[in-house]
Amino acid sequence: MTITAERITHAPSVRDETAATRAAADFLTALGLDVTSAGLAETPARMARAYAELLTPREFALTTFENDEGYDELVLARDVPSASHMSATCPATASSDCPSWPAWWSCSPTGRRSRSG
Repeated sequence: MTITAERITHAPSVRDETAATRAAADFLTALGLDVTSAGLAETPARMARAYAELLTPREFALTTFENDEGYDELVLARDVPSASHMSATCPATASSDCPSWPAWWSCSPTGRRSRSG
């Protein structure tokens, strides 16, 4: 049997990066952050670009497989391990009183975050 994959495409959307950056700055300001500080000056633009990428669907081909086992329900994969080695996720020098972390997050010696409350 030959299966031809259907290609899914989306029409490009018009973006207003200036308005998105302004909205990101307004959002961060509403949360009490100073977007004029040196450490946050470029953050609104980064946020706008990140959300634009995140919310832009990519082309893909639908894939089908033979159902030899006769499944009639969704098949789920569980307990898939994941890890992050990014310093922003859990910096080695972080402590529970780090002002950039929510108070209910803590960091274990293994680098895993856990919710404490």
